[in-house]
Amino acid sequence: EDWSHNDPAYMQAHGNDQLTMDDYMHTQLIWSLTKPEAQRGTMARFMDFYLTNRANDDTENTAQPSYSFVRAHDSEVQTVIAEIVTKLHPEAGNGLMPTEEQMAEAFKIYNADQKKAVKTYTHYNMPSAYAMLLTNKDVIPRIYYGDLYTDDGQFMATKSPYFDAILAMLQARTKYVAGGQTMAVDQHDVLTSVRFGKGAMTASDLGNAETRTEGVGLIISNNPKLQLGQQDNVVLHMGLAHANQAFRAVVLTTATGLTIYNDDDAPIRYTDNKGDLIFNNHDVYGVLNPQVSGFLAMWVPTGAPANQDARSTASTNSSTDGSAYHSNAALDSQVIFESFSN
Repeated sequence: EDWSHNDPAYMQAHGNDQLTMDDYMHTQLIWSLTKPEAQRGTMARFMDFYLTNRANDDTENTAQPSYSFVRAHDSEVQTVIAEIVTKLHPEAGNGLMPTEEQMAEAFKIYNADQKKAVKTYTHYNMPSAYAMLLTNKDVIPRIYYGDLYTDDGQFMATKSPYFDAILAMLQARTKYVAGGQTMAVDQHDVLTSVRFGKGAMTASDLGNAETRTEGVGLIISNNPKLQLGQQDNVVLHMGLAHANQAFRAVVLTTATGLTIYNDDDAPIRYTDNKGDLIFNNHDVYGVLNPQVSGFLAMWVPTGAPANQDARSTASTNSSTDGSAYHSNAALDSQVIFESFSN
């Protein structure tokens, strides 16, 4: 893990012989999405604080090879447990060396806090953070065990409150996430992100036989009080390859939680002849529940074959440009799993 923002340049100068860590993305996922509302940065910050510019990301082998994550065993986890330990037991100092009994007591509070809409210690908007991480181009996502399962207890014994959403988005990643990417933030600080599908790098590309049933669109807000006007729309520009096409929800915000859909038996919306999915104030609105503080929706094309795989295989051709790793569709097809906790 190379935490310094000087490290990417160093890695590039040394032939990208390891993946640099995209701390820009990690930092912004934490501060724009997972912090309490009063501490959050804007969603617009994703557009000007980055290692890779995703406003119009339509290249291969150009961006710096990298990986990123939301949380890790020693990032945004240990310190949360320590905070609870310190509050319960001031004599425990900084809380980073608790007794077994103190840690068990802290985990009861930690696990219960994750299930609350208004959280005291744990992170907000974990599904939204993973939605971005798992669909962004030119980065390998690293998934943390403790976001799928509880950090305490037996290995993989108890699912976290976010397991179902993250699993659905991991499966959607394999099946739909490919092609170029655009990202934008509107006047209401609502972020939209689109991947066009394999064979289409821009919204004007018509793609190939695979493109039509691939691609993904995200709508994310971090404002639980979001209220669009009667004339306001949020638009996912899915591209000409997806003109006049039915899309279905994968995850969709409701007033009480996050509904997950694993097949085409889901809410359906249709693109227009430009490939735009258009949503109004009845579709996009702020909520506060244990899963979402703001809004989250993920949309994919209907009619994809059950065994569709949007991933790409690596080239076997020799590279002579002096770089060990290259950021392209094959590298993007990888996922890292940090399969341990504290």
